[in-house]
Amino acid sequence: MEIPAAARREEVLTALDLDPKDASNWHEYWRAGGYQLPDSSIDRCLELDPRHCGARIDLGAALVVRKRYQ
Repeated sequence: MEIPAAARREEVLTALDLDPKDASNWHEYWRAGGYQLPDSSIDRCLELDPRHCGARIDLGAALVVRKRYQ
């Protein structure tokens, strides 16, 4: 069962309030916002953890969808 978008965003905001230095929370915040680019939340995620595998994969996919290859 999928969580409604508004509820998901609320959960992610709660997670960020609890631990704003967790890169995964910032990754989830970006995902909950629809993978928008540019977006400071994915930047913050990779600033906190430059090797965050899930964020790198999702960012790569988002760039390819937008035909931003460089």
